[in-house]
Amino acid sequence: MDGCENRFINDRFAVRLIVAACLLLLALKAPMFIAAGLSRVPVGKDDASLLQAVEYSMAGNGFFIVAQVKETDLFHVTYDYPRTQAPGTMLITRALCGAGLQVLVAYKLARGIAALLGAACWLLLARLFLKRIELVAFAFLIVFYFSWGWVKLGDAAMWCLAPIYFLNLLHIVNSETVTPVRLATLVLIICACEIIWLGGAYLALAAGISLLFVGKAPLRGRLLAGGVLVLAAGVWSKTISMAVAAYAGAGAFSPGISMGFFLFDIPMRHYLPVLKAFFAEGLGAWMPLKWAFGLFASQDAARIAALGAPVLVLSAAGAGAVKSREPGSAVLRFAAIAGIHFAMLFCVLLALSSMFTQEGAEHAQVNGVIQADRYLYHLAPALAIFWIAALGRIVAGPAHGAARRVLRLAVILLAGITLPWVAAHRVRSEFVLPGRTGEPAAVFVEKHRAAAGIAEYKIFDILTKDHWLLGDGRAYKNYYEPEYLALTRNSGPVYVYVVVRRNVQKMPHRPNPQLSTEHALNMARALKLKKLKEWDRGQVALYGGLAAPYAQGSLR
Repeated sequence: MDGCENRFINDRFAVRLIVAACLLLLALKAPMFIAAGLSRVPVGKDDASLLQAVEYSMAGNGFFIVAQVKETDLFHVTYDYPRTQAPGTMLITRALCGAGLQVLVAYKLARGIAALLGAACWLLLARLFLKRIELVAFAFLIVFYFSWGWVKLGDAAMWCLAPIYFLNLLHIVNSETVTPVRLATLVLIICACEIIWLGGAYLALAAGISLLFVGKAPLRGRLLAGGVLVLAAGVWSKTISMAVAAYAGAGAFSPGISMGFFLFDIPMRHYLPVLKAFFAEGLGAWMPLKWAFGLFASQDAARIAALGAPVLVLSAAGAGAVKSREPGSAVLRFAAIAGIHFAMLFCVLLALSSMFTQEGAEHAQVNGVIQADRYLYHLAPALAIFWIAALGRIVAGPAHGAARRVLRLAVILLAGITLPWVAAHRVRSEFVLPGRTGEPAAVFVEKHRAAAGIAEYKIFDILTKDHWLLGDGRAYKNYYEPEYLALTRNSGPVYVYVVVRRNVQKMPHRPNPQLSTEHALNMARALKLKKLKEWDRGQVALYGGLAAPYAQGSLR
């Protein structure tokens, strides 16, 4: 039995499975809620700045998303106002804070709710297309694999809203008429996604194209519905941008961005996350296969084999599913819809990567294709539904021919390696591996300032998010280069903290961390700062001291 007919026989089973999956996921999330602060929650600098804005709002100062800009006068504190962040994270966290919760507790609660609600909704969607054993495998991956790894609340919220969006879109696509109520519901969901992430506007375009090519309603109705979706999303996106500009202050909308068309300069490795996302992260197989192949092969060979094996198996299974199923198959129709959304979002990311480059970085070093795995992650479970259905057909169907038997064996081996490894890795990460036990530099700085009664100060730390999470607005992520430092002056006494980090990883937006370390050490020496504390066997060191006034060019 295929397609949406499964919903009649799987309802009771699906409810039990959803309850069990949510309880298991809640148990896995327990360390996040128990741990102090955000030590168990991966948080990027964007969310850190948004939480700082919530802190300002709780103090009655309104919403301000602030970052710091290096100033020629060391004593002077300059604030820059990046406006590229959608307000969803602030609004969600602020609403929970209204119930009496602390900011960090509210943030963790919001991420936990998004994970649980998203898991339930993804299983509700998958039950329309998957058989029982396939649904169990999908639930397993949702709990242990697909519901982890976010660095933003917006990512988790998009992942949560995506299945709700697809459920409504499917109802419209499969209907002979497009009702105003269903269309209005879909518009509201897309608008909610835009509040969380401005890029959510792509859903309107993807939905319109899906209606046009896959919908059953008359052509005129499909065109009208698509036009309404695109128009509403465009107007709402502009409204949000104007609102963000109003509370973010004066300045360019995207500071530090320069124009340029460098499509053919994008390195091929930047497309690797796109490949992983399209194959739903190999249904969790990348890392265990890399470990398995690494037992008897070099690291480079293991990486290639770990990437290629799931791609080959899933491609073969997917091709077989497309050939064998009827044109009206519900699974294939949903796969087409998910594929349209994937292609649309990829085109948007590719266009952004081609149009913008970060100032001072290499061509194409922009958060478009580079971070496609994060931006495309809310579509991974939708694509996984098709891949799991295709693999299920291989395992359950008759094995005629040597090729079919080899493929079935490959699928069984892939599942036998992947599923236990994914579960063991998640349990170990949450319950065996300790959280951050060492005191962050930001906490030490806060205690040191309070004990010494320091009022005027500046903090220079390439990793500013810990300072921002503590509500400290004077943390600068960029150190002074020696040439720039020689041109500075100091109009008043100010206490300067410099955090020197030797263990910072190389990233697209941080191409040379070793150079940043050298600049930090040069600042500490030039300002004659003392070493206050070390962490991680000297990998992280904090320097501090009172910088007396000096004239421009006098610092050596």
